[in-house]
Amino acid sequence: MILPTPVSGNQIYNGDISLADGGSIVFTQGNDSTFNSFTGNLTMTGGTFTINQKRALVAASSGTTTWDISGGTFAYTHSDGTKNGTFRFGTAWKNNTPTWTGDYTATLNLSNNASFSADRFILGFSDYGVADKTLTANMNMSGSASVTLGASAGGEYSHIGSGLGVVATLTMTEDSTLTASGRLLVGSRAGKGNLNMNGNSKLTSTNQLTIGDEASSLGTVTLSDNAQLTVSQIRMGSGSTENNVLNVNGNATLTVSGAVILGDGGLTSATPPASMNGNGTLNIGGGTATLGSLTIGYGVSKLVGEDTYIGKGTGSVNLTSGSLTVNGTVMVGTGDLSTSIYTGTGTLTQSGGTLTIAGDAGIRKGSTVTLSGGTKSEWKKTTNVWAGGTLNVTGGSGITFNTLAVHPEGMVNFSNATVVINSGSWAGNVVLNSGTVTMKNDFGIASSNTETMAVTTVKGGTFNCAQIQVGFAENTHGKLVVEGGNVIATYLQTGRYNNAVGYIEISGGELETKQGVRIARNTEGYLTMSGGKLKVGTDGSSENALILGYEGTGSYGQLDMTGGTIEVTTNSGTSNASILIGSAGQGVANIGQAEGSTTLVQTNTFILGNNKGANGTMNLTGGTVTGKNMYVGYKGTGTATISAGTVHFTNDLYTGREGTGTLNIEGGDVSGAYFCIGYADGASGTVNVTGGTLNVMENLRVGLNGTGTMTVSGGATSITTKNLYLPDNGSSLTFVMDDNQFTPITVTGTTELYGTLTADFGGGLQFTKDESLTLIKSTSSTASGLTDSDYFTVSKSGSNIVATVRTDLLPDDRSNRGVAEISADNVFTFYTGLWEDPDLLDLFVTWLNDANKNLNAQAVDLGGVLVQVPTNSFYALWDFSEFNTATGANVVFSQTPIVPEPASWMLLLLGLCVLRRKRR
Repeated sequence: MILPTPVSGNQIYNGDISLADGGSIVFTQGNDSTFNSFTGNLTMTGGTFTINQKRALVAASSGTTTWDISGGTFAYTHSDGTKNGTFRFGTAWKNNTPTWTGDYTATLNLSNNASFSADRFILGFSDYGVADKTLTANMNMSGSASVTLGASAGGEYSHIGSGLGVVATLTMTEDSTLTASGRLLVGSRAGKGNLNMNGNSKLTSTNQLTIGDEASSLGTVTLSDNAQLTVSQIRMGSGSTENNVLNVNGNATLTVSGAVILGDGGLTSATPPASMNGNGTLNIGGGTATLGSLTIGYGVSKLVGEDTYIGKGTGSVNLTSGSLTVNGTVMVGTGDLSTSIYTGTGTLTQSGGTLTIAGDAGIRKGSTVTLSGGTKSEWKKTTNVWAGGTLNVTGGSGITFNTLAVHPEGMVNFSNATVVINSGSWAGNVVLNSGTVTMKNDFGIASSNTETMAVTTVKGGTFNCAQIQVGFAENTHGKLVVEGGNVIATYLQTGRYNNAVGYIEISGGELETKQGVRIARNTEGYLTMSGGKLKVGTDGSSENALILGYEGTGSYGQLDMTGGTIEVTTNSGTSNASILIGSAGQGVANIGQAEGSTTLVQTNTFILGNNKGANGTMNLTGGTVTGKNMYVGYKGTGTATISAGTVHFTNDLYTGREGTGTLNIEGGDVSGAYFCIGYADGASGTVNVTGGTLNVMENLRVGLNGTGTMTVSGGATSITTKNLYLPDNGSSLTFVMDDNQFTPITVTGTTELYGTLTADFGGGLQFTKDESLTLIKSTSSTASGLTDSDYFTVSKSGSNIVATVRTDLLPDDRSNRGVAEISADNVFTFYTGLWEDPDLLDLFVTWLNDANKNLNAQAVDLGGVLVQVPTNSFYALWDFSEFNTATGANVVFSQTPIVPEPASWMLLLLGLCVLRRKRR
């Protein structure tokens, strides 16, 4: 049957059509401007139905229309083959005029190997929608039915649900197939479109699939039950803010050879609206999805004339089971990174299944990737977490990253997961709460040029890695914080290039390096400990050392420790484990113990000032430092001040081994087997003991091949040694009486003194009955070169070394004589004999305290006067004989300035005081 051809205008065909086997309907349009509208039902069980015209519609103003094609062939083409005609099934359109008198439903059923082909096909169409009416278009394919779209002239594009008020659904099942060469849109121009595939159905397109195109369009695609969807591209939510969704369930297969964009900002039209926002979601609850590339949230701007149009896309991927493979790149959020003007945002969540990313990946500003479960998550190239992006790894196993790069202001959280990373460079913030993270190669904290502090925090779990570089690139600041858990590294260092500063803070957990820790390589580095444990050098290699001020003369490394444990050791017990404070540059170690904390530092060798030109300083105010050897000034300059705590080394204590060393013992306990001050040629060592205890189990050498100086002041200390040696090479041992206190050295073995040994006093002198002090208590001694001081005669008495007060300084009538001394801190101590009249002493004190004299005097129990004078050091002898014999007299003193002349006189009202001055 050949339907009549209109000469002009539009043709409407009412009524029902039936077509069986052997039948044939052919319609050929004669006028290109016309169209044909079919308003009735079609039943086709066989034969052929051919429409060849510009456009054709199955339309009505209301009610229902049903086409059942259960056999035969239905074909729609354009008459000249050069333009794509359009076949619209289900439209409220009649005679070129929209006709909406009520809801309208059109259904196209293809079954039983029936076939349908069209250049361009629209399922559900309206140019003029009505808000309170709905046009429903359904297409059901079953029984191996087949559809071919875009067959001639390359095709254009086909729609499922186009226009306001349209709801269109294409359902494919039972081995049905759809092949398209043109673009396929599911939900367009404010319409709602649905594509449901199951039952081994197949849809194949060499072009793009768009789900939700423009304005308030809504598209939903669902694959399940062995369905197969194969397209070249997918663009979802292209300017549509509706919840456009692609679901892959069961054993379905999604294959996209090119790009997949979820949440496209749109802006494809010549004059787009001022702003457009796209929204798209890919849910994989089973089956297999293979994509060429993936963009989740696409932001874009477009300049039209002088106007800028903005599009912000929002996309999401949810993988709960099945598998997702992306052969190319994955971008989660795109657009302008510096502002939020047109930044697309996205989320990728894996709670199950397997994920494989073959290309580079990026997480952009405001976007998040969450890996919370599944059996595999493999990121094969570089994964960038950009500023404002977040990566959360909260569960799952088999999670691997080839390279994880966390850029400034990026954020990564690890919890309850097992993660393997081949290499990493972190300029942003990373937190390990629990689980296990293994870094196979080196990685850097603060690895890109930025002023932002990059912080990696370990609160729990285990972090395994090769080398950790904290503060790497120029002008960066990096920090490693260990609050709990375990960090296990081959090597750890801070600072590398110009102005790169690294910080390590340990308050709990354990940080272990199999080899060394280098604080400040060329620049600055800081290690702070208030708890936890730092364990260095567990593999027995030659690199086992904790070093402050590692490389470069300008490097500066500092340790501030108030609690916790530092253990530098080797499993093999070799002697190469060491702590070097100032190896090439400057190192400072401040070690104390906060209340309620325990501080312990253990090592084989502890060195202050390792190399020539280096400077190392230790200030110990609490805690314990132990090991085998301690060198204060190994080849460089070292200074150690101990005011509290314990220092114990089982072998050697060197002060000035080959360099220059100073050890100040003000408190605490210091002990070692061998103590040498000034060891090698050219070395210089100085030890000042003012408090605490010093116990040397074997030999105490004040100078060996180098020069040693040891000064013992006061009596708030205890010094013991088995053997004491003082060579005649410029080395000296000095005892100082301070505030009436004095500390001898107790020697249980041999004492050999050939250098300079002197006795002196600083804050005052209290004489004993025999007027002698035992400087060295020894069971066996050899002494030569003993040197008298201004106040003592030093000599050997039996096996001891004693100092006897010089009698030439004390006249026989000691009840009338006194000795005065101004020490380095300007304290003038004056001790006299007995005062016959105690009131005279009070008058003396009163006079010295007169405000005009700028002195501070007080009486002391020994009958002396303590006077604070502002300048000059001297000692003096007073003759108080006439003064003391006079009683009841009016006493007046006049002050005589302290001047450097050899003598001066001060006239007293009741006697003459003779003053001898001596400049020291």
